[in-house]
Amino acid sequence: NELDPGKMSGTLIYCLPNPLAFREKSRATMFDPKPGGMNRVWPGDPQGSLTECMAHKIWTELVSHADEVVDLHTASRYCPVWVFYEADGVSEKAPSETARRSEEMARLFGAPILYVETEAYGGR
Repeated sequence: NELDPGKMSGTLIYCLPNPLAFREKSRATMFDPKPGGMNRVWPGDPQGSLTECMAHKIWTELVSHADEVVDLHTASRYCPVWVFYEADGVSEKAPSETARRSEEMARLFGAPILYVETEAYGGR
C-alpha cells in the first residue's frame, strides 16, 4: 500500500536503524565487540560501541520527539514481521497519549504479531 500525502498531516519518518547490520543480514555490525542487536543496547550510549552510538542518536534525534513510535522486527526474511510498541508508563519521557497513539498505529499495520513493551530498556 502507498501513503497519500494529500490525506496526511504532520511528518512520517522511517528510519533503518542499523543499515550496516541490515546489509550483513545480522543483528549486529562486524565492528561491535559484543553480540546482540540494537534493541539489546537501547536507548544507546554516545560513548559506546558503533551500535550503541547509532541507537543513542536515533533516540535523541528522533524517538524522544515523536508523537507515535512503532518498531518493526523480524528474525529473518522467512519470519513474519513483529510490531513493537510501548505500554503507557514505560518511558518516563513519553506521555500517555504517545503510548495510546503508538498502539493504535501498531495495530493498523495488520502484522500477525504485536508485542507490547512493558519494561523500559537501559537508562530510560
